[in-house]
Amino acid sequence: MVRTTTGESAGITVNAVYAHKPDVIAATAWLFTHEHLLHIIGRLKALMPEATMILGGPEFLGDNKEYMLRHQEVDAVLRGEGEESFAKWIDVWNRREQWSDISGLCYIDNNGYYHDGGTARVMEFDKLMPPEESQLFCWEKP
Repeated sequence: MVRTTTGESAGITVNAVYAHKPDVIAATAWLFTHEHLLHIIGRLKALMPEATMILGGPEFLGDNKEYMLRHQEVDAVLRGEGEESFAKWIDVWNRREQWSDISGLCYIDNNGYYHDGGTARVMEFDKLMPPEESQLFCWEKP
């Protein structure tokens, strides 16, 4: 796991991620982090074209087709509440033929066809882990 902020150099973040040589790079895009995140993702995709890049967050609540066409370095985005959908996707991230079964997942397949997975909704809210208990939660950075 690599944590960064928009105040940190994109190059330093890229080096930190690249050192792990991950198969999947997942990140949350916010209005104030999105551009910085795209700089990082673009560099990582150039260094590791085989890595799968997936984004989520409030930036993807609308129609994502044009975004996916414009940002081909991003393999997929999740629209909606991704807590359950991301967990399902991570189980099949390397089997693209199963991506169409994931609620909220938007992507362009190998034939150039855009798939719109609608909007993900949490179906079992009472089973979600409180964010503060997650290993991904960080009190040290904004």
